[in-house]
Amino acid sequence: MFKAISKVARCACGLSSLLLFDVMSPAFGKDLDVLIRVLYPPFFAEMGAVMCMVPSIKLFDSDRTVFINAHNYAQLIKKKVSTGLNDEDVRFVLKSAAEQARSELREVVRVLKSYPPDREYTELFRWCADNMKTVAEKVVRAYVDEPDVVNRLIENAKHD
Repeated sequence: MFKAISKVARCACGLSSLLLFDVMSPAFGKDLDVLIRVLYPPFFAEMGAVMCMVPSIKLFDSDRTVFINAHNYAQLIKKKVSTGLNDEDVRFVLKSAAEQARSELREVVRVLKSYPPDREYTELFRWCADNMKTVAEKVVRAYVDEPDVVNRLIENAKHD
């Protein structure tokens, strides 16, 4: 489980540097791969938040707020990326980022399901409270700290 989680944590932590370096690269037409890379962390945080927001998981209100913020951030970035793209590009970018995030989370679910039934809830709670909360906070924080960088990256990737 920790290998899957550490891969996600590296992705979230590396979001800031990815955004900074990609912004500096010249745009020579639409770069849908950049848009997918921008969408993946918010999608992962949002989908992970959904796993953690089920009523049976007793989180603190502050933890739930983190997951709500991850959802709201994912919706904001989805809208920013989709605006101005044709329908085909929007479908491709959204589907690609969502499939990548879903694939990572399937691995987390697989590991969680490998625990005996009496430990599964405990491990899910721990994953949500310790790992997923941290990832969601970092993903949202990357945008809060550098919104102009993220917005410029999105706009540069959409240029024809």
